[in-house]
Amino acid sequence: MKIMNPKSIRKNQLYGNLDDSTNEWTDGVLAIIVRDFAESTSPDRKWVMFDGPVDAVWIENMNTVLDDNKKLCLNSGAVIKLSNVMTMMFEVDDLSFASPATVSRCGMIFLEPHQLGHTVLIESYIERFKVNFPEKFVQNIKDLLHYFIDICVVFSIYHSKMSQAVHGNVLATNTLELFDTFVSDWCKAGATVPSDAEDKMVNALIFAITWSIGGKVDEHTRGKFDLFMQELIEGEEVLEKYKLDLVNNGYCLHEIKKMEKHKIQKGDSMFSIFFERDSCSWVPWEKTQEAFQIPADAPYSEMIVPTLDSIRIKGVFNRLL
Repeated sequence: MKIMNPKSIRKNQLYGNLDDSTNEWTDGVLAIIVRDFAESTSPDRKWVMFDGPVDAVWIENMNTVLDDNKKLCLNSGAVIKLSNVMTMMFEVDDLSFASPATVSRCGMIFLEPHQLGHTVLIESYIERFKVNFPEKFVQNIKDLLHYFIDICVVFSIYHSKMSQAVHGNVLATNTLELFDTFVSDWCKAGATVPSDAEDKMVNALIFAITWSIGGKVDEHTRGKFDLFMQELIEGEEVLEKYKLDLVNNGYCLHEIKKMEKHKIQKGDSMFSIFFERDSCSWVPWEKTQEAFQIPADAPYSEMIVPTLDSIRIKGVFNRLL
């Protein structure tokens, strides 16, 4: 897959440019990608993803690509024929600047986020576990992903404040991405999977939920989310207590699960501890790095003393990077 934003560059950089002084043609980004894919002998399917707005300024040059001809015609006179394993995909925010001809050619379908839901995101993500894990194990992890994400997303909508409104699909995607930093090496073919993998995955999921959904919550309601997470882990009837209507929000009704072995130590905050996968334990964020010492020759203006917030943010960022 090759991804591009067609509106991030000029039209001649997208398709190609003829230099008036030298009369030399230079291929654009799209022309290079399409030519490389067309000349490839690999039987794998190839996707060209346009992640950006669709408008008449650039899309009209794609008419011969999108119809039955499946040919990219450049101003240089070159014609690039698409192979049978090539697909053009358009991921757009809206179709307000797309002409009816473009919509019909591309077969574009616009889905509101609430119509899509995050079930498809989880179902697609969980497929990768089938390489090394038995079916029952995969089903258990899928159920847990649905359970935690559904309940926590609904709670965050009605009982938390966020500095910027975020849809449940985005929160679910963020959770899966952070969770994947703990388990991605187990999903590769032939990888060695530890006997306590499921236990580690549950803890990793709790950590991912805390920082993907709870991390978006502002400081004033973060304590409320922290308490809610601990109650959810302990198996309290949070659906009834917080009046969480999962069904009317498009999610399945879940039975509350008791997770005694995953409870954190009393007095700790979910935001003050980090899950260490190798030892399968929760440790204070401050212990995830060596004790800070100011270099003797460091100028005062260059001394950066780590705080709990900077350690946490750096730790989460480093995992994602």
